[in-house]
Amino acid sequence: MSREQKIPNYDGPQRFLPGLNHASDTYFQSQDGKEKKRKNPRNPKIQNNDGPLSSFPESNHPSYNNFQIKEGRLAPLDNKEMTLPDEYSNDPRKNPGKQTQQVHSKKPKSKTIRTGIFLTFEILAMIAAFVLVFFCDEISKVNSCELERALDSIHLDYTPHPCQYHEIKEKLKIPFGFGVGYLVIKGVIFASFAGFKYGWLEKGGQEKKDRWKSPFHIIIAGVSFSFFLTFLLISILVVHENKEQTNVNFDALGSSMLSWLQNRFTSDDLNSGDTISTAWNDFFIQYDCCAVYQVTGTTNDFDRTPWCTTSGSCQATSSQIPKTCCKSVTKDNYQNASSGCHASVNPGTYKQSCLSRMKTLSIVNINESQVNVLFYFLLILMLSQFWQFCLALWDRYHHKKHIIRLGIKSNNHEEHD
Repeated sequence: MSREQKIPNYDGPQRFLPGLNHASDTYFQSQDGKEKKRKNPRNPKIQNNDGPLSSFPESNHPSYNNFQIKEGRLAPLDNKEMTLPDEYSNDPRKNPGKQTQQVHSKKPKSKTIRTGIFLTFEILAMIAAFVLVFFCDEISKVNSCELERALDSIHLDYTPHPCQYHEIKEKLKIPFGFGVGYLVIKGVIFASFAGFKYGWLEKGGQEKKDRWKSPFHIIIAGVSFSFFLTFLLISILVVHENKEQTNVNFDALGSSMLSWLQNRFTSDDLNSGDTISTAWNDFFIQYDCCAVYQVTGTTNDFDRTPWCTTSGSCQATSSQIPKTCCKSVTKDNYQNASSGCHASVNPGTYKQSCLSRMKTLSIVNINESQVNVLFYFLLILMLSQFWQFCLALWDRYHHKKHIIRLGIKSNNHEEHD
């Protein structure tokens, strides 16, 4: 049994006396309900001797003078009020150490409010970061716009890029990476905060909590300010790219297409083996167009191509425009195109210009609403980081005031003692 046992045969409040093998060890209840005496191997003196408790060698505490052994039981001496050692008293005047512990455990009234605000901003920021990562992933997976696919089919590398918001799409790896990193770091901080408040740091007592709380505030403030600057720069980048996005300059695009045609078109045969020429012929059939600018007669965009100047049916004057430029032809029957089309270039037998056809193709693959959502969630993250930075400094300020106040109270207790 424990060396701290309840005092028997006493109607008052039950207390514990350390360092004493009580006489209650010498009695037990028999089956007939009567108390019977047995030897107490730990303290045989108590079971056979009556008298003041202070007469026993192991009961040398001054407060034990108020107790006696009477009929093998522990009882107050001369009906005096039973008292306990000061170190086991709940009275703060006798045990100031206990009062100090209570002072340390007392929390400021505004602590709950600050904690609630911090957790609210933390949760909102993590939700915004998750949405940001989701939108970045969705935008990065969008297909090319129609105009880009058309120019890619003839292997034309046109600058600037023809698709709207293409620069934003190319740079989405930056906010996507920071969004994922933000979720990971904030998850660690959130778990640390929960453990700090409810978990493992509680085991070390208030002193350990106070020791860890100051650097924790500094870490929170530093991380929040760093992410604030990061999201601010990313937001500026998104706004800048949004403003820089303009309509396609079709005059410049027409010049690029014409230069590419005149330098690389060598044959109107789909099976010529020349990659660029085959691509142009496929382009004429697929997009139902001819040349770059509108054909008006035998003088046209093909006059300066190798097909007309070096070798080919145009150079041999058997054709003035490719057979793939004639209306209603396909890859299977283009060789049977009417001579009135490719040789005589009669009006109404050939297709419209390819540049006018390009103007009808969409340049949109990212909606403006997606860009706006991306910007708004970046703004939410930026503001949340700013407020978390301010909250961390505010909490640190109140924590220092709380520590100073506790130190003053502790000193007052020591002076009082």
